[in-house]
Amino acid sequence: MNTPTFPPQARFPAMLRPTSDFQAVRDGRSTGPLFVDIDLSTARSVAAGTALELNIAGNLIYFDQRPSSGVATLYLESDDRGMTPLTVFAGWKAQVPFTRVFIENTAQTGNTLRLVYGVDLDLDPGTGAGVTITNPITVIDQIAPVTAHAYLTAAVPVGNQMTGLVVGGGNAPRGTLIKNVYLAGAAGAGGTITLGALAAPFNPFASFGSANNQAYLAVLANWQATVQQVNVTMNRRIPALWWVYVFSSSTVAVGSVECAVEYEYL
Repeated sequence: MNTPTFPPQARFPAMLRPTSDFQAVRDGRSTGPLFVDIDLSTARSVAAGTALELNIAGNLIYFDQRPSSGVATLYLESDDRGMTPLTVFAGWKAQVPFTRVFIENTAQTGNTLRLVYGVDLDLDPGTGAGVTITNPITVIDQIAPVTAHAYLTAAVPVGNQMTGLVVGGGNAPRGTLIKNVYLAGAAGAGGTITLGALAAPFNPFASFGSANNQAYLAVLANWQATVQQVNVTMNRRIPALWWVYVFSSSTVAVGSVECAVEYEYL
């Protein structure tokens, strides 16, 4: 066989001529990809003598990753030790010499397999070879930001005290965004009351004063009118595992106080 020559203009700069592997293709010692399409609509069985026998030869088998590909059992050759069954599907490949192939399969209406084979070539399956997602899982962030509201109403006795817990920080490992705080109350006749919302770690001080681990969010201070109310826009983030409480300081008994908090768990 005459070796073809390459005119200078056909060569790439700084590149050598094709290697001996290319020569093997030219002189027939290797092949390109060859294929056989196998219809899986009909069941086949080696034991029943109905397996599909393919008289093909090579040292690579690869099953093309096509839509509507099925599953089958592959047998290569046969000898004194019998044949080893191999489960094959789209993307499966083997590099082993063979001169005969047997296929058995269950009936799979509408499914096929394309068997690609050859000599001295290689094909690699894609990353999704043989993988089918039949029950996808939806991942939901259970503590994703969701606006919520908390409301508290309580009677207030004389003195300083926590009136109650409004927002529990135990559900907020990433912190809480306090959006709005609403306070209202009815002072007793002739007395004064200070009412506020406080952010602090769990189990804060029994009495309320300035401290590094407390944050006043809203305060209604020293009013005597029958009813007062205030709504404070916050948009303030408080640390993880902090809680929101209502506190009060009253010189006379108070009929009731109210606190509403709009917030997000972050």
